[in-house]
Amino acid sequence: MLDIKKSKLYTLCMTSNLYNKTMKIDTMDDMDMNKAEQKTLWQKILCGSGSKQDQRNQIHFVIWTFLWALSLVAVTWGLKSDYDFPYRLDWLLAIVPTLLGIVVLITYIRFLRETDEMLRKIQLEGLAIGFGVGVLFTSGYQLFETVGAPPIDSHDTVAIMMFAWVFGQLLAMRRYQ
Repeated sequence: MLDIKKSKLYTLCMTSNLYNKTMKIDTMDDMDMNKAEQKTLWQKILCGSGSKQDQRNQIHFVIWTFLWALSLVAVTWGLKSDYDFPYRLDWLLAIVPTLLGIVVLITYIRFLRETDEMLRKIQLEGLAIGFGVGVLFTSGYQLFETVGAPPIDSHDTVAIMMFAWVFGQLLAMRRYQ
């Protein structure tokens, strides 16, 4: 009899609530076990990867990133509106996304320091691709602006870097499966 608590399937099922809801552990055959060992892209994004501590750190990072992005959008919208803020309130509002961004950076650094080598390698490759795409896009688009392309906002460059970072992580996860 297979010791279920030592199997890879058990580990996968404990880290993926979606999988627990779709398959029964006690009725799986060898073909189902091979499928179970491979997480779908959605499970990787939703459930993260690594140990429970890694997953907890990833969740903290995602929550703080969401709060930072929400504050950035809200403050940008508020400051660009026609509302006349009281004395120095506009400066206080402008610093909120920056402070939340610092918290995001601290949680990401904590995540990287506490994660295992494989996940750190995946994150590093994602960062390298995101940074490289960002540099190439920024420097390349400046040349296009000199020949008549419309100017872009710095938020566009940040968004492109973030999408490239996520894309780089997905490529690295696929490579190291």
